[in-house]
Amino acid sequence: MSITAIVENDMIRLPAGLHVPDGTAVRLDIGDVGAAASQWPAGYFERTAGALTGERMERPAQGETPAREFW
Repeated sequence: MSITAIVENDMIRLPAGLHVPDGTAVRLDIGDVGAAASQWPAGYFERTAGALTGERMERPAQGETPAREFW
């Protein structure tokens, strides 16, 4: 999983609604302040391989999906 978190007063604030169990190991890739990453982090593809296993890749054609009642 990859997320973007905010640092406030030297503490990392996770996005609202995200729960990470105690004891979970995390890796921080800290770049230059305000600068976008110029390349993929080392090992990114190896860490994320298989993340979409089991996901349906075929999506219904536009207009074939039932209308949603609420947005």
